[in-house]
Amino acid sequence: ALIPLLVSTQSTGSLNGNTVTLKLQYFSLKGRAELSRMLLTVTGKHFEDIRYAAPHIGIKEGLDSPVKSSGALPFGQLPVLEVALPGQQSVFIAQSHAIERYISKEGGLYPEDNIHSAIVDSIHELFVDIGIAWVRIVYLPEAEKEEARKKWLEALPVHLVQLEKLQKRYGKEGHFVGDKLTLADVAFFHVYDTVHDNDKFDAALSSHAPLKAIIDNVKKILEKYLSSRPHSPF
Repeated sequence: ALIPLLVSTQSTGSLNGNTVTLKLQYFSLKGRAELSRMLLTVTGKHFEDIRYAAPHIGIKEGLDSPVKSSGALPFGQLPVLEVALPGQQSVFIAQSHAIERYISKEGGLYPEDNIHSAIVDSIHELFVDIGIAWVRIVYLPEAEKEEARKKWLEALPVHLVQLEKLQKRYGKEGHFVGDKLTLADVAFFHVYDTVHDNDKFDAALSSHAPLKAIIDNVKKILEKYLSSRPHSPF
């Protein structure tokens, strides 16, 4: 049998005033869906967090995704966000960054004007690059990982200097842009959460108080989710 791991079933969300059911489907790990889970949580969107096994990397709970074999996935890949409106055929949104932006737009995690929204997107894209570089280390041979981690951490202070300049120009305390939570803030915490060397990340942040304030702000909002989510190696 195909056995998904359903972590949480919470009633419904809304879309332009209409009641919708949101189902985020991915493997039982952080990977390419964790930022979407965080975004749904901070926006208060109710959703079904459906997690499937990934035997090829040692995640054994459940088996293959039934939605994958159903032909409903636009590109045959996970993650996917299923958006179901009453009386209408479900819409399956594919690609992690498209899902993240959809959630952020629906959840009010973008500024009202296009210029500041573009700043949010640019910061988000930097974190995509930084995050991908870190995840690649996971798949390196053990003999190469330590040196790769060292190089990644050596580049981190440069990014932090750049980010603090942007925060000082466009943001208020605890936020990259404006005085409200945006996709950029949550994406920053997501990278911080992804990196296992948090003590070294914390050390780098120690001289960037405005950036640490963003991390602390998002961490506080996500406190309940972080303490209850299933353990995942990455």
